[in-house]
Amino acid sequence: MRISILALGSRGDTQPCVALAQGLTQRGHSVTVVAAARYAPLITTPIPDPTPTSAPDHNNRTPDPTRTSDHHNRSPDSTRSPDRNPDPKTPKRGIHPQRETPSQEGTPPRGWISQRVPGARLAHAPLSVDPMAIVESEEGQAWLRSGPLGFVRGFRTVVEPLAERLVAEVDAACAKADLVLAPALGSFGRHLHDLYGTPYMLLHFQPSEPTRAFPNPLIDARSLGAVGNRISYALIERLSWLMLARMVNRLRGSVLGLAPMRGSPFAADRRGRVPVLCGVSPHVVDRPRDWPEHVHLTGYWRVAGERLPDDLEAFLQAGPKPVYVGFGSMAGRSSVLDEVKGRVVVQGLTAEPSDDVFVAGDVPHDLLFPRMAAIVHHGGAGTTGAALTAGVPNIVCPFFADQPFWARRVAALGAGPPVGADLRERLLAVPQYVEKSAQLGRLLEVEDGVKTAVDLIEQY
Repeated sequence: MRISILALGSRGDTQPCVALAQGLTQRGHSVTVVAAARYAPLITTPIPDPTPTSAPDHNNRTPDPTRTSDHHNRSPDSTRSPDRNPDPKTPKRGIHPQRETPSQEGTPPRGWISQRVPGARLAHAPLSVDPMAIVESEEGQAWLRSGPLGFVRGFRTVVEPLAERLVAEVDAACAKADLVLAPALGSFGRHLHDLYGTPYMLLHFQPSEPTRAFPNPLIDARSLGAVGNRISYALIERLSWLMLARMVNRLRGSVLGLAPMRGSPFAADRRGRVPVLCGVSPHVVDRPRDWPEHVHLTGYWRVAGERLPDDLEAFLQAGPKPVYVGFGSMAGRSSVLDEVKGRVVVQGLTAEPSDDVFVAGDVPHDLLFPRMAAIVHHGGAGTTGAALTAGVPNIVCPFFADQPFWARRVAALGAGPPVGADLRERLLAVPQYVEKSAQLGRLLEVEDGVKTAVDLIEQY
């Protein structure tokens, strides 16, 4: 099977996608990771950069007979993909309800999801639009500091000028895929399905399926009550679509030649029971009882690092375990280093190297974090997963979005102090969290989220 995986965010978003791609390739599938060019070292076998000039010509496209339907010439009034059964009473299973089922002899027919491609490979389709370059710019940093609604509004201001090129490049990279794995934001899976009839699955890096158990992770609240918790998901999704609908529909028409979407893609995916793979461990977030069966909590998707740089290795061996301080793509204050006593490894902050301060570049967290005394970070989903797996106390300094959610989970698990006290006081409390952090780390270390996810992909 030819699978395209869209990794459209930071390294924390991209690395789990690479882990998933490696697992699929080992099963005999041919996988292309669509990601910014800067992540090429994470991915093997680069392929030519897809550009708008090499994108498929949607005005002269011949329908692929192996697809179940051709959505390019749909009626403008159509808001539902033709191969989705509109009758909610009709049982549905898997990504593509109308495809054939396996034969009794066990040989999957043409188009069945478990089909393998001879000569499987892992490839990279580099994007010229780099999300991290946007985030690291002065305008991007202001965008990140603008709060949840400001973030959505800023998405149009910061991203829209580059969006046409991004959509064209994603289209070119995924045009021949048999399956697309994509995040919910941007609804690329649905656009490609509407265009080519390609089945797709959604990738979640935080538990974003509506539930009564806790509010949407983007809302900074422990609980809004059972009803309020569930309503919070609809609120976030509707506000997001309200802000983005005009841009999304303009790009559907101008780049892909598709009719506009009449309603929220989040709701459409839910009605269609599009499978969801949530790359979070059930040891960290209990699977809500009210989640439907097509939403799967698989465990973390991890890539094993090869080695640490020699100079960092020498620093680690030269003295006691240091404290890690890094805030990913967030604009962290270098002044926080004044509150850390002793040896420290700094990443992404301005600091002067010394015998007790090592300024790290891009290094594998799975090899670095287990050798720390404590990990001070921003609470990004990927960083939190790596830090908890390391079995080391976490000190989360959240900025916005889902980061307060992860800070609360760390505290609830006993893997670090709660947010509230200043950093120095929280560092002094670290010894209280060593035992529980180590216990949780041992559980996460033996978990194989990639295998679970790949098994699920092959079952659909």
